[in-house]
Amino acid sequence: MVKALCVLLFITSAFCAEITLVYPRVMQGQDSFRYEAGIDSSFIFGQVGGATQKSALWCNGQQVRTEGDGAFLSFLRLPTSGETHSWILSLIDRGDTLARTEFAFGRLAASVTTPWMPLDPPVILTVTDAKAHTRTDIGGSYWHFPVQGAKLKAVAETPTFYRVEFAAQLFGVIDKSFVAVDSVTEVPSIKIGNATVSHGNERTHVTFASSGITTWREQISEAGRRMELTLYDCVCAVDRIRYHGESISYVGDVNWNQQADGLHLLIRTGVPLDYG
Repeated sequence: MVKALCVLLFITSAFCAEITLVYPRVMQGQDSFRYEAGIDSSFIFGQVGGATQKSALWCNGQQVRTEGDGAFLSFLRLPTSGETHSWILSLIDRGDTLARTEFAFGRLAASVTTPWMPLDPPVILTVTDAKAHTRTDIGGSYWHFPVQGAKLKAVAETPTFYRVEFAAQLFGVIDKSFVAVDSVTEVPSIKIGNATVSHGNERTHVTFASSGITTWREQISEAGRRMELTLYDCVCAVDRIRYHGESISYVGDVNWNQQADGLHLLIRTGVPLDYG
């Protein structure tokens, strides 16, 4: 069965407005919001609307990209200076503050470390939860977001977590509630084939033929014109890239490189990426 690996690139105009922070937020029954002790970065997302053409959204001194409908999503380092930790979001138009919101948060106390029990031989897991994610360590930063059906190799466990190995000496942890133990004894190698590039409705699709579901890591350059995808446990079978319509104006170059940790795809765009 041939599956498809689709790289979805969002290339749109940025608009900003009055600020509504959707996450983080204090839930019913809570008196405050607290991050786990080991986390150094986290997502924030929300909505702005009704902004001027020259306005921009900033959070703790860093500009945050917004979508045409005012939605924003950003992964930022947690502020650590000062007695009170806060996300401070401001809508700025040529030096004037049009809107501002501040969200204070705290930290949970560090938990007692649970020793890892090695798994020998390793155990193969299948991701079963659509909300699955891995972290750098228990209580650490978000790391990878494997989709349902992806296979992971677990090399150690605690009562509630698995330590998984994405590639040689590249590890993360995943909550046991997100996965099930698979009957296979090794992560299957996935073949990545030819690709097509298309553009429409302010979205650009780079779609590769794929023999299975893989786990990946993405990196976007600061200028927003380059995305690198590392596809773990994948081998390259790419022979050609086909462009459709005006897509060449948005994706100028697609390269691939087989390395020890998997297949690396390098996508260069003609205009800056909002995200992908």
